[in-house]
Amino acid sequence: SAAPAGSAAPPSPEVAEGPAADAKEGVLDGVPWTLVGSRDADPDAENPLTYRERSYAVPAGTPPLQAEALARARTAAYVTALASKPPGKFINVAIFDHVWSERPHRPPLVTAQMKDWVGELHVERTEPPPAPAAPEQLSPASLPDPRPKRTTNEQDQRLVGAFEACQDLFFLEAPRDALEFASRLFADLLPTERFAASLYDIDTDQLHLTVARGPDAEARRGRAFPLQGLLGEAARAGGAALRIEDAGRDARYVPEVDGSPPPGPGLLLSLAYKGRLLGVLTLYDRAGGGQFTQNDTDLGLYVAEQLAAFLDEKRVMLTR
Repeated sequence: SAAPAGSAAPPSPEVAEGPAADAKEGVLDGVPWTLVGSRDADPDAENPLTYRERSYAVPAGTPPLQAEALARARTAAYVTALASKPPGKFINVAIFDHVWSERPHRPPLVTAQMKDWVGELHVERTEPPPAPAAPEQLSPASLPDPRPKRTTNEQDQRLVGAFEACQDLFFLEAPRDALEFASRLFADLLPTERFAASLYDIDTDQLHLTVARGPDAEARRGRAFPLQGLLGEAARAGGAALRIEDAGRDARYVPEVDGSPPPGPGLLLSLAYKGRLLGVLTLYDRAGGGQFTQNDTDLGLYVAEQLAAFLDEKRVMLTR
């Protein structure tokens, strides 16, 4: 496949002059930064893109606005450095609040992405965890559930794992590859007895089940389904999540669409980009039992957002 052609040169983020793109350390507005990770890829027979990924560390407690300013500045440095390269450039910058070697301990404070065929800088900040509530005097009836719960640190590790893994999405070639990738990622980070990934066909207004695992996977894989049942409800969610306590007992459940035998607890994720439906992910019957949690939902939404962005980009590249 060919790199995107005819892209206008993207505008550089508005930042002051700073160190060159290949600098390993520096100071911006009094905040010292250090390069802790990098990955490059140049166009070849398999990959049409010029890709630069950089991870930087700043001191713990750095204000989010200063971390964002650094992300913008480092991205701008690479926009300048790659100006002579042909269209098809992707720059991915992450700012962490700690130095790490093999893998980060927490998600980045800020990520910044510049794709020249999009032509605008996309910046995201990680929301800080809520402050712990003040201790309360609990009566015996209101004592916490003694069953083990997923800690914030465990959730952070899952988000870190998702963040790292999703960087590889961009090197995949086909939508099916991305859906297979999502299946493996969820099997590792949020194991379930059933998983299905469907792509939306706007011409027929149907969802085509492309990747599936579980009791009825073989019978359903490759089929097209109308936007009915819980699947249809998720498709209309516009990039949101649909969390189900017991699908088989839900009034919206349609066996021919949602699967049989009836699944139990479910997490359905709409794949949508800028309001356009691209597909749906369904996860049913959490491994080990129990309901899907808000942490599970947050993890699922992050992966779904990255997957939707990939699917939209591939569609744009194919139509150029």
